[in-house]
Amino acid sequence: MREKYLSEGDVRAVVRLLSEVAERGGSIHSKRRRIMEGVADLIGADYFIWTITANADGECGQPTNLAAIHNWSERQLAWAHQASQDPEFPPPEYEKIYPIQKAGVHETRTLQQLIPPDEWFASEHAKRYRKPLDMGYFVYSLLPIQAHRVSSAIGMHRRWSRDEPFTERDRRLLHIVASEVKWLHYAAIPGVDVEKEVETLSPRLRSVLGLLVDGMRKDSIAQHLGLSEHTVADYIKVLYKHYGVQSHVELMRRFMAGTLGNEFESPDAEDHSSE
Repeated sequence: MREKYLSEGDVRAVVRLLSEVAERGGSIHSKRRRIMEGVADLIGADYFIWTITANADGECGQPTNLAAIHNWSERQLAWAHQASQDPEFPPPEYEKIYPIQKAGVHETRTLQQLIPPDEWFASEHAKRYRKPLDMGYFVYSLLPIQAHRVSSAIGMHRRWSRDEPFTERDRRLLHIVASEVKWLHYAAIPGVDVEKEVETLSPRLRSVLGLLVDGMRKDSIAQHLGLSEHTVADYIKVLYKHYGVQSHVELMRRFMAGTLGNEFESPDAEDHSSE
């Protein structure tokens, strides 16, 4: 059983991870990914994600996740975007998370600290979205970076089949790393007014935007969202016009490069909006 508090071994492991990241070359994004991988390994998480989260509605519903660093599959990412925009079956933890964001303080919470596990696993949202995605117990770390509407968010998840909640030790370890590594939240974040520019988009456009920013191609978006490529192409054109860009690469650069535009490297320089 994992201990409640950090041991000397935990502290040494964190120091080694942060030293490794500080000494390695590469972009902010590659360093951010290494920290996420390292923390996930230390607390036994199967999946991780870091993202900029905008509560575009100003309420506890339909947040938009952008500029993500993760180890999720395309299917998991697409379904997660759909799940976050489903007003009928929203994640039951959202109504608990929003007051934390609104308070404007950095908080790290496990599933069981937000909602009774039996209630969460029995929810329609969990059965409809999380179980097919193989995502069960989680721990979230949220740092508001723009009033209470935009946050730097870290999510660590365990497989649905693992009946093993994250412990207080796991929560503390994640919180310490997320609290002390300031650039994890502020370096190379989206160079746009996320709240203002997302709030006028429809839920479907927000889902497509999140997947485009993650680098997903038009055909993959269509496949995972159950849409035709023609429909997705129309959505992409609307998004290009909304953000004043001419290509997929330009849209990704605008959200992912932040103030460090020279660090953006696209794996695919083609524009796929009109294929």
